[in-house]
Amino acid sequence: QETITVGGQTVALTGDFSQGAWVSFPVTVAAGQSVLIKVDRVAGPNAVLSGIFLGEGSATSTPPPVPSSFFGVDNYSADQTAYAGDLQQLNTKWWEGGLTLMDKPNQTAMLAQGYHFLPTFNTGLVMREAGLTSVSASTTQAADPTSCVDEPCTLNTSAILGEVQSVQAELGGSGNYYSVGNEVDDSFSDDVSPNVYVGQFDAWVNAIKQGDPTAKIVAPSISSVSCCNNLTTQPWGTAGQWFASFVTDYEQQHNGTKPPIDVLAMHLYNEDLTTGAASVAQIANYVSEVQTFRQEANSLGYAGTPIWITEFGFLFPPGGPLTTTQSDEITGALTDLEANASSLDLQRMFAFTDDAQSTMSDGLRPLFNPNARSSPSTPMGLTDYGQLIAGLDGG
Repeated sequence: QETITVGGQTVALTGDFSQGAWVSFPVTVAAGQSVLIKVDRVAGPNAVLSGIFLGEGSATSTPPPVPSSFFGVDNYSADQTAYAGDLQQLNTKWWEGGLTLMDKPNQTAMLAQGYHFLPTFNTGLVMREAGLTSVSASTTQAADPTSCVDEPCTLNTSAILGEVQSVQAELGGSGNYYSVGNEVDDSFSDDVSPNVYVGQFDAWVNAIKQGDPTAKIVAPSISSVSCCNNLTTQPWGTAGQWFASFVTDYEQQHNGTKPPIDVLAMHLYNEDLTTGAASVAQIANYVSEVQTFRQEANSLGYAGTPIWITEFGFLFPPGGPLTTTQSDEITGALTDLEANASSLDLQRMFAFTDDAQSTMSDGLRPLFNPNARSSPSTPMGLTDYGQLIAGLDGG
């Protein structure tokens, strides 16, 4: 075990890295200056640093082309099914939105053509409301605010297995990706303590691996890692604190073994860190939020594990087209994320869209024209926001 410090940024390698490990640090050093790199032994015979790879900073170089499917679509529009033509406009073959395919015949054909759907299995309160636990699905949160949330509850493992088998039958093949838990730290979503989540995570992963031992597990999606200092919406601390507690609790319950995670996951919205309300100022912090999560994940033993932003969006007052300032803020944030993607192991970002969002008070911009209706043969028109993303990713 060892710690590596570069320019004041420290990552701890606490697991087995006998087969090697990659650690990335964003640094900016002017010509003629230097940056200190230090490796300290924590356990074992030696501290090891086998090589250093340097890349040009994004401020003085042109970012590399965005790879195909760097952006994905996170579609929650009940009447706007994502078809191949819709995804092609955004240069992607990845989409998500709930648990099952919205149009099984047509979207199954898409999967056979190399498209990918990421299903999400809910946990905590949402899992309880779905009838997957011993608590009646009709039990309101007001009547029982703690079961399956703050306190463990008996899980209906046969129902969980049945749900997984149904999803795997739709996806077909093997080695697919599965997300377990959505905004687990947030009282408005799955809402589950890290300790209780451990048992629910195990139940879903065991069922997934039973049907496909090669399946890839996407970690529970947390809110923006520094969000929020509000015990009403984030009762277990910030999203980053929730994730660190989950890893620690899992290790304590599994004799030191880390959670089997193939992909780390977080959300990015411009929310005020105290109130959780929309804050345009937070757009400038998108890259630093991912950097913070990268550093935390590295310190927890997940160096080299890629990060997916399983939801991202921009909250502006609703109504009307984007202003020039808003368009510039969106473009700047996404361009910075693209430029830093390699150093952060940021592999994929899913833009959240819902046709109802154009009229909701949070003003979250949709990708597709809210009045458009999807068709396997005719792509939906893009909004001005959708066109911005298409322009960035070559769509």
